[in-house]
Amino acid sequence: MSPLNQKISSIEWGEFKLNELFDIAGTKSLDSNAVDFVEHGINFVGRTFENNGIQGKIKKQKFEPNAPFTITATVIGNYKYVKYQKEPYYCSQNINKLTPKPIFIKWSEKIAIF
Repeated sequence: MSPLNQKISSIEWGEFKLNELFDIAGTKSLDSNAVDFVEHGINFVGRTFENNGIQGKIKKQKFEPNAPFTITATVIGNYKYVKYQKEPYYCSQNINKLTPKPIFIKWSEKIAIF
């Protein structure tokens, strides 16, 4: 058995609190009514279920976008949307970012969706 398989086989299923698996942080937000969408730019994630939450692309802002390979989660409204982001992104208001903690041996879109 490879060392990777040995390590994976030693993990047990159980109940976890989100903050045991992820660093959870609010995102620096932009007002979705005040952004100008462009053809090429950085993804802008809003509180929508369509297109992985991506409402369009915007120009680079005065602050860095959120890191890719993280999960976005809406925190208000009737519906809560949780999406995996593969590219850098900016967010509309009231969206948290979940970054996997180092306990994950391997992190991928399939694992994130699971």
